[in-house]
Amino acid sequence: MIHFICYLRRKRSDNYIIKLLKEIFNYDIKEISNLMDDKKSLIKFENRILDDISEFQVELNIYCIDEGRARELKLNNNVSVGIAISNKIHEDVVVNDNIICDEPYQWILIKQNSLFLVEEDDIEDSNGITLNQNNRVEIT
Repeated sequence: MIHFICYLRRKRSDNYIIKLLKEIFNYDIKEISNLMDDKKSLIKFENRILDDISEFQVELNIYCIDEGRARELKLNNNVSVGIAISNKIHEDVVVNDNIICDEPYQWILIKQNSLFLVEEDDIEDSNGITLNQNNRVEIT
């Protein structure tokens, strides 16, 4: 099993996430389900709200049982999945990838196909992610 984590700006319904993952991973809708569902499926996801004060307030965890399919589609890390999601939802996505950045408060901001290394603003009592985009550095 391979696990991906992406952070989104806003909450979407589970049905929306299922259709999104269907398009990205090219699976039948019946093969995708919420992590809390008892149903067996090839992709499980958790669509979790972190808080409502931060810029990126939703953590989307994706558990892909079929690692071969993910590799075949070149979806082998958080960045590649984040790019696919960003392109589908036409919105910025944030991921952490220990290969590019190993600091806990550094993130990779995905603006469609452009990647930026950004730091998190220190906001007290926030469980979500708010970025300081003044110091962003483009990753080529």
